[in-house]
Amino acid sequence: MKKFQRLTLVLLSMILACACSDSDGYSVQFDTTGMYFQWGDEPQKLSFAANNVSSIEVNEITDGWKCDVHFAERCIEVTPPEDPIDEALRDAKRRATITLTVFSTKGDGRKYTISCYIIGDKVVYV
Repeated sequence: MKKFQRLTLVLLSMILACACSDSDGYSVQFDTTGMYFQWGDEPQKLSFAANNVSSIEVNEITDGWKCDVHFAERCIEVTPPEDPIDEALRDAKRRATITLTVFSTKGDGRKYTISCYIIGDKVVYV
């Protein structure tokens, strides 16, 4: 009977050890992976949930767009560009890709992408 109890205890310990090592992974989950704006809109915040994450950095962002990470608030803040008025520049800045690197508490990094779109044009009176 004691052997059975010891074997059960050892197996239970092994299962718990495996479960703990699986939870050492890290992840981040954004509310959405796409954001929509008009030219010159106010900044929008995008919330995220993080597990075993120490920081998030902006690696790349389309010219004219701005992205700030507010890690303590668990959000990123995205600001679209002003309307460049020129059609060629509008086409170049209408869609943005933000590449973020999420770092685990152990220092590992994983890339995430957020897409942003300008969905309308403001009327500009001169």
